[in-house]
Amino acid sequence: MLRYIIKRVLMMIPVIFGVVTIVFFITAITPGDPAAQILGPSSTEAQRAELREELGLNRPILVQYGSYLKNLVLKGDLGTSYIRKAPIAKEIAERFPTTFKLACYSMILAIVIGVPIGILSALRRYSWIDIASMSFSLVGVSIPNFWFALLLILVFSVKIGWLPAIGISSPAGWILPVIATSVASLAQIARTTRSSVLETMNMDYIRTARAKGQKESVVVFKHMLKNAVIPILTVCGLMFGMTLGGQVLIESIFAIPGLGKYMVDAIMSNDYPCVQSSVLYLSVVFSVVSLIIDLLYAAVDPRVRAQFKSGKPKKIKATAKA
Repeated sequence: MLRYIIKRVLMMIPVIFGVVTIVFFITAITPGDPAAQILGPSSTEAQRAELREELGLNRPILVQYGSYLKNLVLKGDLGTSYIRKAPIAKEIAERFPTTFKLACYSMILAIVIGVPIGILSALRRYSWIDIASMSFSLVGVSIPNFWFALLLILVFSVKIGWLPAIGISSPAGWILPVIATSVASLAQIARTTRSSVLETMNMDYIRTARAKGQKESVVVFKHMLKNAVIPILTVCGLMFGMTLGGQVLIESIFAIPGLGKYMVDAIMSNDYPCVQSSVLYLSVVFSVVSLIIDLLYAAVDPRVRAQFKSGKPKKIKATAKA
């Protein structure tokens, strides 16, 4: 197990290096002048040139890239914000917990609702329950989350006035962002759960359990769901990682001071170090989430534990059939 963890951590290094390289060069060639953004429209060309020289923006791109990697690898320095003149690592550390909370609340809601819907849909296959739940899931994976967020604000904040439209200063302020963020994950989890349970419920051991007179609840939760959980774990891990990195618009719409809004503000102000460091941070978090999901496989499936002990873990393929 320890050998596998070390191997996975080492495999994260080229992935993170690739992310850093791609994001750095994309931001470097993006149109816009950070000096003009910082100094404002009333600044002179001489002042802008002086600031570019101070920030190192006049150096060749490869020289800038080498300096960025040197500070990142040798010093662990993510740089300093052009606009706020503050260490980026500190700013990310202040904002990431909010993004992490929103992702956790959204995934809890998606799992608590999506898994039962998927199980019920599989057990009542082709019934009106199955048709209604899968239709809801299809809509959930199709609608853009920012459009759904605006619709929630229009209904529950503007028309009815039950919930605040922006901010998370009170518990009620979390409700609309969590719902808007979780709808796609909920729908995908429900569809995957249905497919996985349908694939498992026709196995011989399920028929044997029923033939022995086991209660249906025991058959479903002890035998059926336990053996169908690997694809569900896979989807939950992927959706959680995507939720962490995909809340840019949601946080901007609801004015949530998280990492997503921080990235939007940095992009709008051409604050390149903030953009690069935020994407790097999210890539590391996503890689860690993937590692945790792989380790959870071993916790729920004895076959995976045996592969870990042998030192040759195999990738488990999770196929989601609608």
